[in-house]
Amino acid sequence: MKTGAVFLLLVFLLAAGALMVQSQAAPDPLAPFRTPDGRLNIPGSALTPELQRLLFRGNELQPSFEFTFLFASRSPYPTAQLVRISFEGPNFNVLVHQEQKPETWGSAVGRLVGSWLPPVDWHAVGTGILASVRAGIGSLFDLFTVNARADTVTPTRR
Repeated sequence: MKTGAVFLLLVFLLAAGALMVQSQAAPDPLAPFRTPDGRLNIPGSALTPELQRLLFRGNELQPSFEFTFLFASRSPYPTAQLVRISFEGPNFNVLVHQEQKPETWGSAVGRLVGSWLPPVDWHAVGTGILASVRAGIGSLFDLFTVNARADTVTPTRR
């Protein structure tokens, strides 16, 4: 009697598992594009929005993702309050072409002045300016210190 009950339970579990697998099994939408070794070869003309959503996990090829997290905020009360913090991150599956901004008067004048004047190495210029400022300050202090001592040492004739 026990083996019959175990056998009936086993048949029931196998039938339920087969029904569950059958109900979840869906036809492969990428089957027409699969090669015999399992690789995908999708021509650009056949890349429909449905296939894009399937391949890129539903982000609809937006240039950035929005990540949202919930954090507990500090509170003097024993209750928890959640604060929503979100930020955007780039989507590296999408190539975004930079739009060319329309040229303004300021950028046109800047481009014209840039073509007239050669490029300047500001780092080298900055060190030269600092050296000349230091030398000027040093010579200014030299006027009061070195020459003053020289006058006090020099004897005067009567």
